[in-house]
Amino acid sequence: MIIWAGIILITASSFILGEYFGIRWELRIDQLCDIRLGINLIAGELGYNLRTLEEACNIISPKLDEPVRGIFKAFGSRLSEGSSACEAWEQAISEKAKETYLASEDVDMLSSLGSIFECFNADGQEKNIEALNERIDEKAKRLGGEADKAKRLGRGFSVMAGLLLVVILL
Repeated sequence: MIIWAGIILITASSFILGEYFGIRWELRIDQLCDIRLGINLIAGELGYNLRTLEEACNIISPKLDEPVRGIFKAFGSRLSEGSSACEAWEQAISEKAKETYLASEDVDMLSSLGSIFECFNADGQEKNIEALNERIDEKAKRLGGEADKAKRLGRGFSVMAGLLLVVILL
């Protein structure tokens, strides 16, 4: 009886571990999409409501989910300290990236966003934001396909590892 309980416990915990790694992929995609949403909200505040970048960050950050909210809050606070938009964005991304599921390649791509806000021309900002949105969309689409594979692989591998552990312990 205890042996069967141990077998079930090991197999279930290894299955849950595989699910966890699959969910991390989905959270990464969700956070990229939230960042895209935040960028679009900032663009709207800058373009239509004629707010400053700092005001826009303070207005849109409560509308976003954590940890993306923290990125935009940190961005706004860095701007209020007198940092340039590029420096403030890079610092906010590098500081808050540890709290997200974003990969280093995502952080590198998003770090380039700071230069978008340095552009004083509204048309230039709009084109840069559109280009970044396309990059994020492409990455999210690619990651969506990879997430399904990773979830199946992670689930299968973790269950097999759990069963191997059961065999070794028996």
